[in-house]
Amino acid sequence: MAKNSGKKGNKHGNKQGGKESKPQEAVAVRESFARMIREKQEAIGDGGLQVLLALASVTTLVTLDTSTTPPTVTPANIGTLTFNDPSIGLTDEGMRIFKANLTILLPQIARDIESIPASAALNIGKVAEFVQLSLMGA
Repeated sequence: MAKNSGKKGNKHGNKQGGKESKPQEAVAVRESFARMIREKQEAIGDGGLQVLLALASVTTLVTLDTSTTPPTVTPANIGTLTFNDPSIGLTDEGMRIFKANLTILLPQIARDIESIPASAALNIGKVAEFVQLSLMGA
């Protein structure tokens, strides 16, 4: 153990600048920081909304109502479906348009979006997961 040199500080010898935070101040700081994190998350999102917007812009079989919280999507089980499922109706050509739309919505991960195969056989939920992971790494 280190000897106490008589200086104020914590057990690791770090000086505390000024007064220690009061419990209410600490709570306020944590709440303020949590709010900052939420604002960043809302600004960036997880990419799911952008995937749905890009998809709904390519096919009339997918609808998205952003006036509800959370947004309502039809079909409700969209994450379990493939792009070429009859309830979605995309072709490989439609996938190219979907990817172009998604790139406009998420330009910061354009290279990752470009790497998504233009195959309508892909699972929509897996593409959304890929987009989320790409955003986390951006």
